[in-house]
Amino acid sequence: MIQPAGSVTAISQSTTWEKILLDSGRVGESFAAGHDQVVSGAPIAWAEVALQCGPICKETIMTISMYQASVPLFARGLASLKTILTKGAAHAAARKIDESVFLSARLYPDMLPFARQIHIASDFARGTVARLSGSEPPKWEDDEKTFAELIARVDRTIEAVKAYSAAQIDGSEDRPVTRPVRGEPKTFSGINYLLQYSMPNFYFHATTAYAILRSNGVELGKADFIGALD
Repeated sequence: MIQPAGSVTAISQSTTWEKILLDSGRVGESFAAGHDQVVSGAPIAWAEVALQCGPICKETIMTISMYQASVPLFARGLASLKTILTKGAAHAAARKIDESVFLSARLYPDMLPFARQIHIASDFARGTVARLSGSEPPKWEDDEKTFAELIARVDRTIEAVKAYSAAQIDGSEDRPVTRPVRGEPKTFSGINYLLQYSMPNFYFHATTAYAILRSNGVELGKADFIGALD
């Protein structure tokens, strides 16, 4: 049985999926595969329920656009990077440590230094939205040598990302995007480029930048990385 707030619906031969959902108060929920409930000993995948119960469920399924899945997330992640950089600059100034110590710091000798982590995160953000819109981003020099210069780069990246409108990004799910991956050209669909390649890379380099500063004594916490919640 599904146990909703205040009532129980028993499953029988004549019970419809619509009745299960209506009686259980499940209408309006997000039916995600993997979040199963056991009804009369049989697991029911809510994704399957949504498919079988017809229009009553279809009307409640929410969609997210390519714009919503890219521009706001990149802008938010970049704002968190700015917070991290600002705290890094304050830490260096308070302890009279040369900023180059932090900008050249690495998590491990065979990994890229802090400044490069910022450069790459920046390039993934602005490059992704540009390519989803069907254009190529302009080349930027990677010559920042201070926290202030890296903060300015992040600000410039946020402006570049936010310059794209939903009309330019939405509908790019199937747009072919070719990028070099491990030295070989790889062609993605727009949605796979965003979700399988760009977002993971952006967050990898942003996370590594956070970890480098934290491991060098900068007082940072999870809230700095996640940012303010709406």
